[in-house]
Amino acid sequence: MTTSQRKELGDYLWGVGLGVFFSIPTAFAAPFFPHVHWFAKLFLWGVPFGSAIYIGKAVQAKLRKLSFGLMTLMSSISMIALIASAFAFSFLFLIAAELRLSPFSSRVLANVGEIMGSTQVQRGTLFSWIGVLVISSIFQVSRKLGPGVLRNWILGKYHRPREEERIFMFLDMKDSTTLAEKLGALRFSSLVKDFFSDLTSPVLESRAEVSHYIGDEAVLSWQPARGLAKANCLRLFFLFQKQLDIRADYYRRTYGLVPEFKAGAHIGLVVATEIGEVKSEIVYHGDVLNTAARIQSMCNSLDESFLISGELARQFDSMTYSLRPMGSHFLKGKEHDIEIYAVLASGPSLGAQLPIPDQENAVV
Repeated sequence: MTTSQRKELGDYLWGVGLGVFFSIPTAFAAPFFPHVHWFAKLFLWGVPFGSAIYIGKAVQAKLRKLSFGLMTLMSSISMIALIASAFAFSFLFLIAAELRLSPFSSRVLANVGEIMGSTQVQRGTLFSWIGVLVISSIFQVSRKLGPGVLRNWILGKYHRPREEERIFMFLDMKDSTTLAEKLGALRFSSLVKDFFSDLTSPVLESRAEVSHYIGDEAVLSWQPARGLAKANCLRLFFLFQKQLDIRADYYRRTYGLVPEFKAGAHIGLVVATEIGEVKSEIVYHGDVLNTAARIQSMCNSLDESFLISGELARQFDSMTYSLRPMGSHFLKGKEHDIEIYAVLASGPSLGAQLPIPDQENAVV
């Protein structure tokens, strides 16, 4: 099973789990279907609603490029249709189990039609739609702000400056100036939009946070626990490369080229705080960002696409990538030279575990 298939299965099971959890009160309600075993009730309520949650998420993913208002409206409409379908499916099989009849017998279908047309179910469907609309809006706002940002704002986590350790990555489109001159302003802006749209899935899968965008450059960050787990802070680069490879035909057909990118990453202490009153945002201050940006800027001179600092390289016990030592380099604004490593995929499969190189004996 591929990583993508495992992720899809995990998402589906998560949706079913939520469906089962929220179906517990209904499944154990005494007046409903007294002759149906509680486990069967739980299954016949939970699986349809879990499936509706999973399909709803897939539909929302397809609607991402719509305007915020239209996306929220279409998402809520699709979710209420899925909820109504889940209601009908659950009632169909629960009534069949209660009456010990075939689910598609005329008597069972007549009961389902009567129940679905009742005032109680219609009222419940309306309340469900309102609830879905509110929840969908919250999720869409959270998505617009970036993973974790809405939660941090609500909790006031960065209301006062606080120091914390972070991994930062500066990811930049290669040869952007040349591409802008070749494509013109409008087509280049469209290219940048598609470029960062394709970055979405790798960001979510690697549990990254988008700090901000600067033109054709994205500044990403991780808390160390998230960034180091499964080498997420390195894996994002290769997930993004794979995504661009999958979409290569689209880029060639639309722009006559496939965009390339480079990245640099570093780890260290930063100060995080919320600034601004009219347009507030959470920002990070510290030398880590400057160092990560300088490391990324050396990709051209060292003829590499992905560079990281020695401090970050030494955080891994084992990894699915090999590191090529690029020596120690002086970076503007730094008192001491910085060790730099190029990150390479460890072959056709990213599954081979290679020991991380130490400071003196690196494994390529």
